[in-house]
Amino acid sequence: MKQRRTTHPLYRRWTQMRQTVRNPRSADYDTIGGRGIDIDPRFDDFWEYVKLVEQSCGPCPGGSEWKLARKDQDKDFEPRNMEWQTAHGLAKLVPKTQKYRYLGKSYTLWELGLLSGINPLTIKSRICSLGWTVKEAVTRPVRIWPTNK
Repeated sequence: MKQRRTTHPLYRRWTQMRQTVRNPRSADYDTIGGRGIDIDPRFDDFWEYVKLVEQSCGPCPGGSEWKLARKDQDKDFEPRNMEWQTAHGLAKLVPKTQKYRYLGKSYTLWELGLLSGINPLTIKSRICSLGWTVKEAVTRPVRIWPTNK
């Protein structure tokens, strides 16, 4: 008999991955889904996700200190970009400066500002506070408010 998916060791990681990519209310959405990071469509089905992870990464090497992580933090959740890491290894993967995906590349806010001519703080506010996509944040013109003279 097949194991229930909710008790499978990868189930929590699978649900967490989906939340951080697809739910703007998730605490980590801004640094993952909000940057344009996506999920391989084959990962939509939990059992297919388990099969692909086990094929590409092998079984979990040990206890609870091992986590499934993306090798390249600027790339999508897909079999070729997944590996087992310890908490120490994961800490090295976290980028020091947040990057945002736009037109298939990774940019800092400063770089997006140079590219678009929009103040980087405006871009950040649009993405983080208003929930705009990166594309919207850098392509929609800034509204100039009239001043009373």
